[in-house]
Amino acid sequence: MFGRAALVCCGGRSTANDVLCKYVSIYARRRLTTPTHQDWPMPTVPLGMRRSSNMFMGSNVQYRYKTARAFVDRARLLLKAGSGGQGSKSSGLGGGDGGNITAVVDAGLSDLSHLTKGPNKISAPSGGNATRSGEGEAGEDLFLYVPRGTVVTTEAGHHLTDLDTPGQKAILAYGGEGGSALTNETHSGLKGDAIRVNLELKSIADVGLVGFPNAGKSSLLSAISNIKPKVADYPFTTLQPHVGTVQFEDMFTARVADIPGLIEGASQNQGMGHSFLRHIERTSVLLYVVDINGFQLSQDSPHLSAKKAFELLCKELELYQPGLVKRPSLLVVNKLDVRGSRAAYDQFRNELRELLKEQAMPELQTVLPISVQDRYGIKELKIVLRDVLEKERQKKKDTIREKFVERLFTLE
Repeated sequence: MFGRAALVCCGGRSTANDVLCKYVSIYARRRLTTPTHQDWPMPTVPLGMRRSSNMFMGSNVQYRYKTARAFVDRARLLLKAGSGGQGSKSSGLGGGDGGNITAVVDAGLSDLSHLTKGPNKISAPSGGNATRSGEGEAGEDLFLYVPRGTVVTTEAGHHLTDLDTPGQKAILAYGGEGGSALTNETHSGLKGDAIRVNLELKSIADVGLVGFPNAGKSSLLSAISNIKPKVADYPFTTLQPHVGTVQFEDMFTARVADIPGLIEGASQNQGMGHSFLRHIERTSVLLYVVDINGFQLSQDSPHLSAKKAFELLCKELELYQPGLVKRPSLLVVNKLDVRGSRAAYDQFRNELRELLKEQAMPELQTVLPISVQDRYGIKELKIVLRDVLEKERQKKKDTIREKFVERLFTLE
């Protein structure tokens, strides 16, 4: 409830704890209410902090907070697990194993911004060396906390794991074995894994707002959710996706993403085409937003009517990924507060009726006229959106149940 924060550790002790004196990200004093958090430390530490009583390395730790606002759905990290400690050849005692780096799903996280605030290299502590009195201690594991729906791949594109369930764990880098007679003649510890990984959210929201720049997507997101994105009267106000949470009257919640404005040629990666379009393919429901007055990118660009703008939006999505326009979708026609917009909307509906008969057009659940400025049609939109989302979630539950039953009888 206090937001995401970046923690800068200064001072502390030497040796293994030096690993912790880096930029890391935490949730600041967040209430842990879900069952998966019951055995976790307070506060939850998403990156590289130790599960121990001295996790802040004494009273001389200094810190400052930085609020993280941008939605981040990708992160690239270099993971280096701990090396094994040196064994004792004379006593035959072994060194400690190096620490692993383990990814853990935290249901309270919504994006990967906490993994992009500091260095992209994460190192786990090495195992301790053997002494005359005993074997070396194992290096402590580091826990990399990620949101649900995170996919982890190697730099070469090899799939490592899907992280979908709160509390789910996956070891991404294994620590090296402690030195002993089994490792080599000198009883030296083995090196831990060193691997570059890409983390990406496979689903950023339940609903994606799709439209050309300045169609009113940011204003619409602000009207129906808890987020206040930047709004202005010029194109490309939104350069990164904003994600807000919509809470309906029955306490049903959904995440809505304002996808940065597309342009013609986005499917050929013109502008930031593919960067924009990849967000759209990771939403369950598409909500098209069209300005009733049409769209013009610049003074040198041709003016597109509302019908032509919608047709071009669908074309870009279909060219980027065939079948994408067939996802459950709604269409809202914005700025019905402008003089003459009612007559323009009636004409648009007639043109749309013929346009939707074409094959590469979406199967719209509904078409709604709205005015975000006057809040006209917003309540009706939320009612329809709630119904569509409920049906989609039920479909997913049914699919999961079918897969479970199929797997259950396959094992017999």
